[in-house]
Amino acid sequence: MAVVSGTCYGVYTVAAKRFLTASAPALPTTALTLLIAGVALSPLVFMHTENLADSYSLLLIAWTGIAGTTAAYTAFIYGLRRTSAPTAGMLSLAEPLVAAVLGIVVLDEHLSPASPMGLHHAGFRVTVVSKSAGG
Repeated sequence: MAVVSGTCYGVYTVAAKRFLTASAPALPTTALTLLIAGVALSPLVFMHTENLADSYSLLLIAWTGIAGTTAAYTAFIYGLRRTSAPTAGMLSLAEPLVAAVLGIVVLDEHLSPASPMGLHHAGFRVTVVSKSAGG
């Protein structure tokens, strides 16, 4: 599943860069892409419907859509306009690493025994990808 997810994200990154290079309007193109992905994933909603109409669930869905998706993809497209697709992909790999380090340093979160291995692996991936991208 991780390989499929990573492949889809890579394909999206390259396709988005090509759309931007072809002067396609960024916001409508991104919105259409996310709408298609949402429709493709919508059958998963019916796996657990017990709390779907709960007001807390609806607020969480709205927050995720507005802050977690709209703001994040707007920032991603803004950055993609100014850099290459491989660089944008590499920076996307670094994001979970930065988030984890900030959680430890700023929020005083504690690591599980496997966390240092995951952080090391993420750092290694960023290093390998940045070197192969010419960075």
